[in-house]
Amino acid sequence: MPSFNRYIGLLLCFSIHILFAQNSIPNRNIAIIGNRITKEEVVFRELGLKKIENTIFNDSLKTLWIQRISDLGLFTHVEIQSTNDSAFILLKEKKYTWFLPEFTWADRNFNVWWQEKDPSRLIYGGTLFLNNLKGRNHSLALQAIHGYNRSYSAHFSRPFPTYNKGYSYSIGAGYWSNHELWYKTFGDKLQFLRVESEPVQRNAWLNGMLRKRLSYYSFLEWHINYGTYRFSDSAVKKDEWVVKQYMAGQNGDYAGIGFAYTTDHRKQRHYPVDGYYFKTGMNYTRLNPLLRSPLILQGYMKANYFKPIGNWVFTNALQVSYNEDMNALQVGSLPYVFSRQLGYENRYVRGYEPYVADGMGFVLGKTGLRRPIYRHSGKKVPGLAAFKNYRTLPVSVWCTIFADAGRVIRPVMLPENTLNSRWMTGAGIGVDVIVWYTAMSRFELSRNHWGNWVFNMSFTNAF
Repeated sequence: MPSFNRYIGLLLCFSIHILFAQNSIPNRNIAIIGNRITKEEVVFRELGLKKIENTIFNDSLKTLWIQRISDLGLFTHVEIQSTNDSAFILLKEKKYTWFLPEFTWADRNFNVWWQEKDPSRLIYGGTLFLNNLKGRNHSLALQAIHGYNRSYSAHFSRPFPTYNKGYSYSIGAGYWSNHELWYKTFGDKLQFLRVESEPVQRNAWLNGMLRKRLSYYSFLEWHINYGTYRFSDSAVKKDEWVVKQYMAGQNGDYAGIGFAYTTDHRKQRHYPVDGYYFKTGMNYTRLNPLLRSPLILQGYMKANYFKPIGNWVFTNALQVSYNEDMNALQVGSLPYVFSRQLGYENRYVRGYEPYVADGMGFVLGKTGLRRPIYRHSGKKVPGLAAFKNYRTLPVSVWCTIFADAGRVIRPVMLPENTLNSRWMTGAGIGVDVIVWYTAMSRFELSRNHWGNWVFNMSFTNAF
């Protein structure tokens, strides 16, 4: 009987070993396959590993590794397989040298441009990307934009040397000009000062940023910038007081420094489904530093939270910002460019895309539910041989339900602008389409407090 029990015990142990061998064996060899340009250490440093290191490989670790490697933004497809005592990381690299054409509108978003559909307000050009230089994930971007506005810039960045410590940095310089100035708000909408014969505004700028990695998830950031601005004489003749109040003078320069702390525990940073993100910081900007001129101090905070609930993902975001002119004779006064709060970039309540609100700061909350309605990890698509790594198309489609609320802090009180002094609330539905991990098309239909339905769409590039 003891020998029979011993036999049964050995059989059970052997069965358990066979059942879980693929998920919990120590991997003494980790091989990276498909990295024709990318150095192996770039991948290993994101995983916190050396080339050969014993690792207990399981499904949870596999998911974490795929997310970390995908977040590098270097690959169109990431797959991990394990067999015996080895793990294989299978990669398909992106095109690292390419030109991205740009054909867009001079307005704040598509919804605003669509109201007039004016082809003269289109912008065209593009950016030459030289990514993953020498296979080390260094990048250089050269941009040239023409059309209604013009812009030329160069930007170089170097990543962190290890997954949990070290420094990264970026530097940039550029010049831009435009034929209209977003110079005041009337009826809760931007008003434009236009001079068709010449640019209204010309700016040149330099900036730099240094980051210190505290851990894989957290880092400190310091940045510095300097620029000059010039407004045309024709613009000043049209509306001298408003133009000079825009940046505290017709001509001048500015200098700024800033500091921020960020911790990022999101899974799938391009489209989070779990985890959280928090960033807070301060900026100090001096207009015309050699003169007694506006000194703007800004504090800000941004927090995002994502939680799976069954087949849904709960999302919640809070953003707060506040500016103060430390040299102002009149409390609450700011140059116009610093008083623009809600309705710009991604700082808007959905349902109010055509509108803006001005003041000293703002608070903005967004909440919603996401649910995947289609997922495919490797759909095959036809294409040219030069783009063979893009033929495997990871794609997912999500439906969203959302509600937003926002309000300006210490608003600019003008009778013609009613949104400055009230809460804006909106809700609606949307569809998000994500391909190649980082490319997203977003389509949203939302309803504001007036009962109006507003449609908007936005895009993030695939490369």
